[in-house]
Amino acid sequence: MEILNVGLGKNSYDIIIGENYAKDFPKYIKEIYNGKKLFVITDSNVNEIYKNIYEKMFGGFDYAVYVLKAGEKNKHIGIMPGIYSAMVNAGLTRKDMVVAFGGGVVGDIAGFAAASYMRGIGFIQIPTTIVS
Repeated sequence: MEILNVGLGKNSYDIIIGENYAKDFPKYIKEIYNGKKLFVITDSNVNEIYKNIYEKMFGGFDYAVYVLKAGEKNKHIGIMPGIYSAMVNAGLTRKDMVVAFGGGVVGDIAGFAAASYMRGIGFIQIPTTIVS
């Protein structure tokens, strides 16, 4: 596993590069987030592959998983009301965090959701493609 630091002063952050990180994810997230609730946004393709290890990845957190239909054609503003409703139903507050778990479409949508929900809440990405 390799860690790259993006040096931005008080806004610095690490990029962790590696494989088979699922068991280590709770440790890494606890280093930057002291909250309890995660709202994971993924797509149907990624969900099918990883749904059996969510507890390993997100164990120790109160988490909800929101699954989008896979594909670029599903990236549009019309999906946001459903995501916002799910965030409200999950009880997310400004102290909680959105996790983008997937490729570029998931990252774009999850980032927008995190930035616009309650004037912005925490956000991290777990990319599953080289492009994302």
